[in-house]
Amino acid sequence: EMEVLDRVAGGMGVAAPVSFRINPDVDPKTHPYIATGMKQSKFGIGVGPAAEAYRRAVSLPHVKVVGVDCHIGSQLTSTRPFSDAAARVRAFIDALPQGGADIRYVDLGAASASATTTRSRRSRGSTPAPWWTRCAAST
Repeated sequence: EMEVLDRVAGGMGVAAPVSFRINPDVDPKTHPYIATGMKQSKFGIGVGPAAEAYRRAVSLPHVKVVGVDCHIGSQLTSTRPFSDAAARVRAFIDALPQGGADIRYVDLGAASASATTTRSRRSRGSTPAPWWTRCAAST
């Protein structure tokens, strides 16, 4: 598919910006149907094949590698899996060969579990949850 993208972008006289969704093989400790960042899930490219995909994309003249994406699942009740995924994505980026890939953004995704009672919705307010602040500070 990258070769097709390269050919189409070349025909248009542009470089197509791309990013790959990698699978960091992190257990989000949630229901298996909504866990998307484990090796056995069908979402994303494993770290080994992803490194090869990045090397291949960088070699194409009309493909511009600009980012890395990752989503580990929904209904997370702990920030630990998110932090683990962030660390693995960082290690992946650090291991990419120098030159070629211009990583401008990292899209780390996960969804926290939230209470659904009327009382809890009122008490949450609009400020970031303390766990999000800690997670953002540690990555």
